[in-house]
Amino acid sequence: MTSGNKAACIRNKRGHFRLKVNLDAFLQLDGDKFEVKIVDLSTTGLRIECDRVFPAAENITLRFMLHHHHVALRCSIVHAEVAENESDLYSYGVKYSFVSVYDLRVITSYTFEAEARSLRK
Repeated sequence: MTSGNKAACIRNKRGHFRLKVNLDAFLQLDGDKFEVKIVDLSTTGLRIECDRVFPAAENITLRFMLHHHHVALRCSIVHAEVAENESDLYSYGVKYSFVSVYDLRVITSYTFEAEARSLRK
């Protein structure tokens, strides 16, 4: 995760904090598995970056570790663009389509703790 300063937490237009992170993850699509990087995270969605092109609206599964817990999310890609300052990387906005209660608790706890730390600084 990035440093715990106030810049690490961003309030998006929907009112949910999006936490800047740097997490390794695996994206599964049609039986294939791809390495991706999660660059921000919230309780409703996240942003990934990778060197592969995926179509918007594609249903995917993301798997990663958070707080020493395995997290698996069913998601859909809602938009795609070239990543900032990285012409060979693509950035994808991802919305959760199914999150287990357990995984949602892990994500909520992680983002809440990071937000609280950043506000104390």
